Amino acid sequence: MSAIGTGEYGAPKTQLKLLRDLSPIHKLDRVRSPLLVMHGANDTSVPVVEAEQVVAALKKRSVPVEYIVFPDQGHGWSKQANRVRSTLEQARFFEKH
Repeated sequence: MSAIGTGEYGAPKTQLKLLRDLSPIHKLDRVRSPLLVMHGANDTSVPVVEAEQVVAALKKRSVPVEYIVFPDQGHGWSKQANRVRSTLEQARFFEKH
């Protein structure tokens, strides 16, 4: 976890229970609705492998999930083209579901 993540979410060595409670990976059994996961490949706060774990866990349970990776983004969309694409993808996803 980066220094930013540690300050924002807690320190793994001293706040492991808090981090576990906050982590969505431990709540995926509750997800029943289709989910759109969008992630920046260069995210230093949330590694891409964590988004992939969410997608894999939902697919394993046959929950409809769509996964989009922005290869040139980090945490959030700073590039206008990616903001436009993410908005269009969200609209398409909601129209579909």
